[in-house]
Amino acid sequence: MPPQFCSLNGGLIGYYFYTGAAWVFTRKNGVWSQQGDKLVGTGAAGGASQGSTVRLSGDGNLALIGGFADDSSACYFGTGATWVFTRSNGVWSQQGSKLVGTGSVNGPLGGAQQQAVGLSADGSTALTGGFGDNNFVGAVWVFTQPAATHFAVSSPASTTAGAAFNFTVTAEAVNNNTFPGYLGTVHFTSTDGAAVVPADSTLVNGTGTFSATLTTAGSQTIAATDTLVSTITGVSAAIAVSGVATHFTVSAPTSATAGTAINFTVTALDSSNHTAAGYSGTVHFTSTDGASTMPANATLTNGTGTFSATLNTAGNQTITAADTATATITGTSGSINVAAVVVPSPVSVTIAAPSFTFVYTDPRGYQDLNVVDILVNNFLDGRHACYLAYIVAQNTLILVDDGGDAGGPYAGNVALGNSAPIHNSQCSVNLVSAAGSGNNLTLVVSVAFTASFAGDKILYLSAGDLAGNNSGWQPLGVARAPGGTQTTTTAVVSMNPNRGAGLGPNPFTFNWSDTLGYQDLGVENILIDSALDGRHACYAAFSRPGNALYLVDDNGDGLLPGQSLAASGSVSNSQCTVSWGANPVSPGGNNLSLTLNIAFTAAFGGNRIVYMAARDVNEANNTDWHAMGTWTPGDPWQRSIPCTKLMDRCTSPATSRPAGGIHEKAPIADNTQESGAAEAFSRCDSFPALS
Repeated sequence: MPPQFCSLNGGLIGYYFYTGAAWVFTRKNGVWSQQGDKLVGTGAAGGASQGSTVRLSGDGNLALIGGFADDSSACYFGTGATWVFTRSNGVWSQQGSKLVGTGSVNGPLGGAQQQAVGLSADGSTALTGGFGDNNFVGAVWVFTQPAATHFAVSSPASTTAGAAFNFTVTAEAVNNNTFPGYLGTVHFTSTDGAAVVPADSTLVNGTGTFSATLTTAGSQTIAATDTLVSTITGVSAAIAVSGVATHFTVSAPTSATAGTAINFTVTALDSSNHTAAGYSGTVHFTSTDGASTMPANATLTNGTGTFSATLNTAGNQTITAADTATATITGTSGSINVAAVVVPSPVSVTIAAPSFTFVYTDPRGYQDLNVVDILVNNFLDGRHACYLAYIVAQNTLILVDDGGDAGGPYAGNVALGNSAPIHNSQCSVNLVSAAGSGNNLTLVVSVAFTASFAGDKILYLSAGDLAGNNSGWQPLGVARAPGGTQTTTTAVVSMNPNRGAGLGPNPFTFNWSDTLGYQDLGVENILIDSALDGRHACYAAFSRPGNALYLVDDNGDGLLPGQSLAASGSVSNSQCTVSWGANPVSPGGNNLSLTLNIAFTAAFGGNRIVYMAARDVNEANNTDWHAMGTWTPGDPWQRSIPCTKLMDRCTSPATSRPAGGIHEKAPIADNTQESGAAEAFSRCDSFPALS
């Protein structure tokens, strides 16, 4: 910096005032070395000549650097100033603004030229002297900073045992303001005797963030204490430490309605039943209700989660949550009492051709019925069917056209009291009567089937109420539409009884014929299921030449060991047990009868269809499958067919069985309908009001 000049008493005087600086040296093993860069305070006015005086605290962590020329000009000495620097971890930094004492008195040549002259050992009191104050009378100024009186310890409210977390320690004065000049050392402890806490540390500008790990579940704290002054201390708020998850609790309502979603909550707990907030596993859900809809696998947030489930089976049910990786981490809800949905239902079919009587019921009274349906076809398919819907409030019967769409177009409709027939390509129908009494509605129609619709047909019924509840499709009977010509020597004749209910054992007699004599019969099949599907069915094959009965396995594609019918015996799968006495086979002329006792398992409830088939010993004549009866083993609503999809699709067993096999290849519900028609859908509750 070039000299500054001014005129004093006619003379020219020059002054040099530079910025100035201070350097810190430390000694180790007798060797001195510079620590960090030179120290130059900020906020200086002009060349302050910093470093004209220096002072150091007793622990060497606080330094005062004086600059007597601060705020000087060419012919005027400035007020002077002092800068404060603190050291943390070997790094020096300026603390606050420069110190300039107030009340100084300027003389002819300027200000007091204040600079550092003294510092207490603990760094809390500083003296600055100004020899030029009041025309060189001089003065001393005293500066103090409030001492730290306590620590504030900030920590999370909760953590997981064994997981590290951060906490902050702040040195505060009596007024709870941060004390940036704290130069002491902090020691850490915890109420958790097994905790991992930091080593003794210093703070930077009165604060510091550290890491700790608590390992004991429960309520814990962390304390910070000055290593020299024990009264300078602080304790965190309670920290809820959760252990590693050992089990779940599942909180669910005590009651529910079948088909209606409920919410339930899963909480991960440790061995002390504290919430394991750090649980990071995946939860899998199951229920004692095999028909329930459970959530997909999910994670928890802070150890808990709320989910939705739908229970569909009436009775007492539970929901279970289990960790996908550790099976022992599991929990089950209390009992949930699931009430059955009160829905309308078809009751019965009575046939006295050409008259058909259908009975429906609604627990809220027959007036609550909206639409009741009748579908007559080989399979549950509205296309090319005799498909009827009776709209109760309008006393109107609708016949769906050959396209099979319940939304229309329709082949015709007729109001109660009108004797005119309505017809499509499968049937001609007259509405005879419709009468309601109490909960029941009885519908009587007269049906004449067309010759092209000849064969054994299934009668499916459904009922819907005004609230939108629906029974689903129920197969409740069979009917033989007259006509057609027998094209094979073999024939399915009948079964007795062809309608009934009960788990049994129930006696059934199945009848076949062969125009070449009963000796020409080869394998006769009986299949009982809700559709023409050999999987999980009561599916039997009688080998007449071998006089043996076989039951097909649950997968529908293999035979279980057969039993001779020469003596009493039985065969079983998961759906039924078929037994017989000493003489179950009755042959004679062209006819053959087989009497069997069939006991169904409770799980095989619902309305079932009984299909029969026969082929000859030479595999040249095959009747294909014929629906010959319906049976309700247990709860009729255990298995219903939703009204939203009006199709029962299956592969034709007649064209796909293995050559020479004892049983027909298991028919399986897939995307190929036997008739080969394109897929169509109908809705049994979508009939519009008719004007």
